[in-house]
Amino acid sequence: MKLIVCLLLGAVASTNADYEPSGTTVCPSLCTDQFEPVCGSDGVTYSNECYLLLADCENSEKITKAYDGECLTETTPSSTDGNVYAQCTSDGAITKASDGECSGCSEVCIELFDPVCGSDGVTYSNSCFLKIANCKDSSITQAHEGACTTEGGYKGNNSTESNQETKGGKESSSCPDVCTLIYAPVCGSDGVTYSNECLLGIASCNHPELHLTKASDGACSPVECKTDY
Repeated sequence: MKLIVCLLLGAVASTNADYEPSGTTVCPSLCTDQFEPVCGSDGVTYSNECYLLLADCENSEKITKAYDGECLTETTPSSTDGNVYAQCTSDGAITKASDGECSGCSEVCIELFDPVCGSDGVTYSNSCFLKIANCKDSSITQAHEGACTTEGGYKGNNSTESNQETKGGKESSSCPDVCTLIYAPVCGSDGVTYSNECLLGIASCNHPELHLTKASDGACSPVECKTDY
């Protein structure tokens, strides 16, 4: 009898020792830049599910995958079944935004720091971010490679000094050029979203004339499109 009791107690102890809550989330420290976009329940498009999981780990509110692919409209939880659906955000009112077919602009780019200057005087982290800006406003084009100058971006300046600044890429400096792939996005004062503060720091170090600072934690808010045409 004593032997049976001991065996039962041992089995219970072993079960408790191996038990882990089923809801425990393992937070990754690194994600690849493989582009397989998913839309989160917070209405944000993530490059892949790994980045969505990172965002979920770093936020107090639960973030889940709403659906595969880029977010089409804002997403809000349903009040009936708790699921997340794409919903219209115009309070039921539909107005013409522009003539012609609608074109969806990507919101996701690899955070490779290879700056280019836009014709709007804004320095973009790389040509991908410039293409997004061009998609939203076709008047924005690439002025030149490298960061915009303090004169306010491209003004048709073909001087030797300007060419020296952009032709060879980055000038030698004591600024770091390597960051981890930990995704903790911040919004820079230039309106560009950086994957983490390290990348923002590199941009600020390499281009002090831009006076770059962190505007806010998280990705920059998208530009609102006019609807009162």
